Amino acid sequence: MEDHNLKKTGYWISSIWLLFVFIYSIQSEDKFWGLELNEFGDFLAGGIAPIAFLWFVLAFFQQSKELKQNTSILDLQREELKLTREEMAKQSEQLTLQTKYMAIQVNREEFKDLPRLALE
Repeated sequence: MEDHNLKKTGYWISSIWLLFVFIYSIQSEDKFWGLELNEFGDFLAGGIAPIAFLWFVLAFFQQSKELKQNTSILDLQREELKLTREEMAKQSEQLTLQTKYMAIQVNREEFKDLPRLALE
């Protein structure tokens, strides 16, 4: 379910439940207004607890979805880092070859006149 659908579902179920609790309290109005304070607290807890549990479950599904998205993003980043590492290894190899080539060229320059000097 998408985030929007989860919220929409939560709002609908919460609204229906609160409407049910409201209708129940109106139907038993004589009992409702005669409740002692602790009984009123019990009534509120019984009316609100299912909504709290519903939103807890919806939050769990939302978090699960976000964790899956984060995992896929981390997988993509890992693959990108792997490709970057491979490319850097290739560049390092090329740099090593260029350095060796330059060293050979410098040695040739230094020693190109050597046979002529030995003959003179």
